[in-house]
Parts: sequence; C-alpha cells; structure tokens
Amino acid sequence: MANTNHSLIEPQAIREFRELREETIALAKGALPQHLDLMPDGFNNSIRWNLGHLLAAWDHGIFPKLGRERRIPAVYHHMFPRGTSPLDWREYPPTREGIIQELGNQMNDIARELPSQLDAPLAEPFLDMSTMREMAAFLLREEQHHQKVIRAIGEALSSGVPSKPTPAVPAVIAMPDIAVTGIALHGVLRELEEAGLGRKAYQDMQSRREDIPGRQSEDIYLVQLYPPNFNPEADPVTQLIGYLVGPSSAVPDGLSQQAMEAGEYAKYTHKGLESELGRSYGLLYGHWMAEFGREPRGYDLELWGSRYKPDQLDNEIDMFISLAPNK
Repeated sequence: MANTNHSLIEPQAIREFRELREETIALAKGALPQHLDLMPDGFNNSIRWNLGHLLAAWDHGIFPKLGRERRIPAVYHHMFPRGTSPLDWREYPPTREGIIQELGNQMNDIARELPSQLDAPLAEPFLDMSTMREMAAFLLREEQHHQKVIRAIGEALSSGVPSKPTPAVPAVIAMPDIAVTGIALHGVLRELEEAGLGRKAYQDMQSRREDIPGRQSEDIYLVQLYPPNFNPEADPVTQLIGYLVGPSSAVPDGLSQQAMEAGEYAKYTHKGLESELGRSYGLLYGHWMAEFGREPRGYDLELWGSRYKPDQLDNEIDMFISLAPNK
C-alpha cells in the first residue's frame, strides 16, 4: 500500500506550510463569532481581515510568481490586501465558512504545485528575492505573524479592551424595552410602497410631533411586524411610523402604539437610496443570519433621523433587526 504521509515526501518548506495553515484553519474555526469583526484599541484590523489577508498574500505571492493565474476569488484581493481596513469596506465580506474553505483549498493547491518549483526564479520581481523558495520563506513568516495577531485580538477582546465594529458587518446590540406611537399601516410591502403610504405617514407624523405624549426625540421610527414564515412578495406586514415614547405614554386619537421587549438586535446602517433597502435586508436576514446562526424575532425597526434623505445617495438609515434568544 502506498504511504500517503506528507512528511515523508514533501520538502521542509511545504511541511512547515501545511502545519502553519492547519493552525490558521483551527484559529479561524475557534474564533468567537462576536469577535470576528471587532477591532480592539491598538489594532488596525479584525480577525476576519487577517484570515482573508493571508489568502490574498499567498495567492499573489505564489501563483503570479510562477507565471500562473491567481486562484482565489477577486473579492479577496479587493478587500484584504496590505493597506486596506474593514473600516473602508462597502460590502459584506466573505463568510467565515467561505474563508475556511479557501484556506484549505489553497493549502492543497500550493502543496501540490510548489514543491517542484521551489528553486525556480520568480516570474515577477518581489523585494530582493530571486527564487520561489525565498518567497515561500517570506510567506511562512507572514503566516506566523498574522497568527500571532489573531490570537492577540482574541485575547484583547476577551479581556474587555474597547473595540470598533466593522461598519459593513451588522453588530449585535442590546436594547431596553421600547415603544413607538404613530400611524399604523397594513398590507403587502410592494403595495404600501407603490401607494406612497409610508411617505405620507412620515410627513403626517412630522406635523404632529408636538402632540405625541412622552416623545423622546425628533427622530421618526418605522416598526415592521411580520407573520411567521413571512413571504415579502405575498404576505401582509404591519407597519407603524412614529416616535419613540416613554413607558405608559398616552396614545392620541387616531394613532397606535407598539411596545417591544428588551432584547438583542442586529444593527446595521444602510447607505444609499431608500429604494435599495432590499439589498440591506437581504444581507441581514440572509447572509448575516446564516453565518452567525441567529434567527429573527418577528419585527424590525428603521431609524429615520437627520441622515434620512430617501432619494439622495448620501441617505443613511439605521436598521435594527430583533433577534430571537440564542438557543
């Protein structure tokens, strides 16, 4: 029977790469979900960024230097090269599962294709290196460095060091009991939008803001309550457009009030035209929920504050998706 022990047939550089990459994959799998996209004070990037950067570094450092095409999706070279920051991302990054898959695929590709090329000259110049063996040694040091950074970020976050979130990734926040008083609407989302009922309710509530008992700010909120197994194309939704109010505030004639219990919310800021909100809802209820294993609690809110300019490109809407408790 053939011996498949890699350590008996691979050059030392490849064995070291396999060992390091398996450690990196273990770090990726073991990182706490709530730590993936936070940047503690003293760090410029996140755990997710460091993992993606390693993929981009090896992909760029190996295959073009062999005169071959890059292997990983182009998004990695857009979001993770040296000098980039999660603070500048304008799209949702590759998921942890996707990154782990790419890390494993890259390990196998390099272990298969690099051994016979270690002493080959670089097809593209890089610093003062001349051979692929030197490039591999450089990238091995890079992998070790970023492993240390990943561990340090996790330790800092676990010890309570203040941190910054990644704007392109929803953050989980805790909110107290809240209530909104306003105009209630009911119908299929598309029909409500086509009739312009939300815009009209927004204008009506602005004109009535001084009449709202217990009003807590000038900002208007949109509350949306969904039936179980909600289908946005066919199922009616209940909307309430109004003001955040204090507990037990009176409700003026013709208006309604919706109370919401304290709990966790996924907070995300939509940037761009209001007509493009579907993209942000798809991210929240789709990619983000799937990656972090969360489920919605049946309602969400939008904050229409001073940055609310629905028909302008600099429009910003803070979105809050109520989350069911972790199982």
